[in-house]
Amino acid sequence: MTLRGIDPALRSALEAQAAKLGMSLNAVILQVLRSSLGLARAVEISHDLDALAGAWSRDEAQEFAAAIREFEEIDPSLWQPRPDAP
Repeated sequence: MTLRGIDPALRSALEAQAAKLGMSLNAVILQVLRSSLGLARAVEISHDLDALAGAWSRDEAQEFAAAIREFEEIDPSLWQPRPDAP
């Protein structure tokens, strides 16, 4: 399926919503379509862990990001074909 005739204002609004929600543009469009057609899935929000939830300070968030940075690196050797692979 292809959508045509998306004006710049609509595209901008969709892209802004996708960025805000951390979703793909496609996922946002599907969500908007489902919602507008009354097909939105009901999501029950659990509050069981609310008392444990908190917010990191900027320093804590940066420290955490620095601590896990190495896990974001890709080891090219892991993507090389193995000689014994069929």
